[in-house]
Amino acid sequence: MLDAAAGNRSDVSGCGVDLLDECGKRPEWLGSPVDLLLPSREKRGRVSGVRYHVCFSQIPPGSVTRVADDVYVTSPELTFVQLGRAGSVPFLAQYAMELCGGYALTPWGQHGFEPRAPLCDLAGLGHFVGSCGSMQGARKAAEALRLAGERSMSPAETRLFLMLTLPRRLYGYGLPRPQLNQIIDIPPDAQRRLGTDYLVVDLLFPGHGLVVEYDSRAFHGTPARLDHDDDRREVLQDMGYDVVVVRAERLENHRRFDGLVRQTIARRLRLEVPPMDARFARGVQNLRDDLL
Repeated sequence: MLDAAAGNRSDVSGCGVDLLDECGKRPEWLGSPVDLLLPSREKRGRVSGVRYHVCFSQIPPGSVTRVADDVYVTSPELTFVQLGRAGSVPFLAQYAMELCGGYALTPWGQHGFEPRAPLCDLAGLGHFVGSCGSMQGARKAAEALRLAGERSMSPAETRLFLMLTLPRRLYGYGLPRPQLNQIIDIPPDAQRRLGTDYLVVDLLFPGHGLVVEYDSRAFHGTPARLDHDDDRREVLQDMGYDVVVVRAERLENHRRFDGLVRQTIARRLRLEVPPMDARFARGVQNLRDDLL
């Protein structure tokens, strides 16, 4: 989770990290402040733009990668555990899905993310967390892994998955866990119509025949793309699938989203969702703030 930032050379070089360009600017991917992991409190300094963390536990093999003579960065797995020191369980589940998904956050880009291969998988993350023993953050990280899913292809898919499936105590809707970006084989006539041998659907609820698709106008706004989306939806319906579309505007509005979940998605899963009282509404808003 890195934000675009700029800073002074002394902010970074003072802690032994020289990653600034010729103009003294931080690269876009380097967040602010810089976080340093230390083995003892005595090694903490007072450098502007640096945040110090002390880890008394022995870190597992593969926890750091050398990127320069005296510069090491934490692995995605160790970063995940370290975030458990202060981050909420939903935030950690979101981060795990980013690591195990097909996208990377790029706040400086047009859409805020770009495609990339998964950095790890949930099984590997779970093994690493288990090897951390009593390290601070490990227990919360393990809880988050039980709630995360694999193969998300965008931040919106991750948020949709978590808001639908997180337990009520975390202010999700507690729905069954769908499969993300599942391949569905289609018959020959549909292959000719769509020009593909199969379809990949965003969320598939196995055993219920329910497909939930996220629709962002940023990627689906052209007439040709909208026509293609209509055609693939008709193919899925002809195959017996029930298709629900969640548009970006509805995902971002908690009351409109609540209506869609309660009146459409939950009903098609033959489930009843408890009413949204004032306490749940506040919790949902806090959850949304966590899942940025």
